[in-house]
Amino acid sequence: MTMVHITSSSDSGVADGAASPRSALRRGARGVLAGVCGLALACTGAVAVAPAASAQTGSVSDNGFTHPDFYAPPSELPGGDPGQLIRSEPMGLAFDGLPGFWQGDAQRVMYTSIGARGGEVPVTGTYIRSSKPAPGGDRPLAVVAPGTQGAGDQCAPSRNFETGLNVATSPPSISPGYEAIAAWTLVDRGFDVLVTDYEGLGTPGQHTYVNSDAQAHAVLDGARGAIAASDGRLSPESPVVVTGYSQGGGAAAAAAEAAPDYAPDLNLKGVNASAAPLDLRATLKQVDGNLIAGVIGYAINSFLATDPSLQTVLDEELNDAGKRLLADTANQCIGDSILTYPLRSTSDFSKSGESLDQIIERRPELSELLDSQKLGEKAPQVPVRLQGNLNDDVIPYEPIKNGAASWCAGGTAVEFVTDGLPPIVPRSAINHLAPYLTNANAVNDYLVGRVLDQPAPQNCAV
Repeated sequence: MTMVHITSSSDSGVADGAASPRSALRRGARGVLAGVCGLALACTGAVAVAPAASAQTGSVSDNGFTHPDFYAPPSELPGGDPGQLIRSEPMGLAFDGLPGFWQGDAQRVMYTSIGARGGEVPVTGTYIRSSKPAPGGDRPLAVVAPGTQGAGDQCAPSRNFETGLNVATSPPSISPGYEAIAAWTLVDRGFDVLVTDYEGLGTPGQHTYVNSDAQAHAVLDGARGAIAASDGRLSPESPVVVTGYSQGGGAAAAAAEAAPDYAPDLNLKGVNASAAPLDLRATLKQVDGNLIAGVIGYAINSFLATDPSLQTVLDEELNDAGKRLLADTANQCIGDSILTYPLRSTSDFSKSGESLDQIIERRPELSELLDSQKLGEKAPQVPVRLQGNLNDDVIPYEPIKNGAASWCAGGTAVEFVTDGLPPIVPRSAINHLAPYLTNANAVNDYLVGRVLDQPAPQNCAV
């Protein structure tokens, strides 16, 4: 049983960005980060520390981190339909020896998908087989689309699930395995669970953060990969549900919209999409100046990797601090970005002193790019639970409410849920994080209802 994994891979450090925020803000950022890490650990057990060699063998990559050999894809991918299993191996789970935790066994998997640029790519993930009784008849599969982990390969959920908390000392990095909470509670309900790492998170290439198509494909192909890895335990007829929060909520919503055309072979029963960034421009505007403002770097790097022609725009608009933001965040986990770029305004990173939203307003190539990523306009053909947080300080509420109305008009059975948690500490992301925890049981109840073929709750007339 390994709880916290501490590793040292090189003697290069992570820069602290341009003009440093006040020390008080840094202390606050560290406090929130400590709370997130502590919560992830407290939900699964006590802390143990393991030496780096126990879990990480492989080569040191360009960003200074050691990446286990499993994550190096074969020189030739299988070709053919996406969702093929490339390889799998047994893996441990943090706290799996403690009573009441992880009633099942796990595999690390690599499968094929269609990436952001339209070609075949390898994607990794974690497949967990539940030993608890299945709800109903056939064993169901839940695909968990993770919330923001970061952009560096060391942030992949399939890596921090083994340890609970990945801590690297050189270069410094911290990655809490908080999505173990969602996976564990679903395993406890009798679901087999596949948690995707998404494209470029663990595997080579830039992580395709908030790219709707790439994330939808990684989720749906993850279900196919889990079926292939199950040794006959699952089949194409097995009931499948998808769930996600924040970045994962967007991925789940994208999967719901894409499934009829992209994955008609899956027996998709329903989707939960909570705090989903359905409108990226509105989301970027809300995140600007927030504790997790560094995620804007993840998004820019993601779209730059997909469309290198954007480099010209960035060269024209970003100052040296902005370029450093992109370089730093390209390999950071969310904990790193909280510590290095808390509460930063995008106006600090532009030559003109304008905010990113103001630049988008006068650059049609940027507004068109973000418009192409909008979700909530193509009605899914399965029931959806769509949750918006009224006072969310990261993901705006109105686009989610509008998405629910649009899907309802298209015939989707939508249960639109509003979390009304009052504002606590503005710009701290607390009003974004807390509903993830307080709504967990309601989400799982909804997913169980879908695999039992119960009438889907809906409030489209509200």
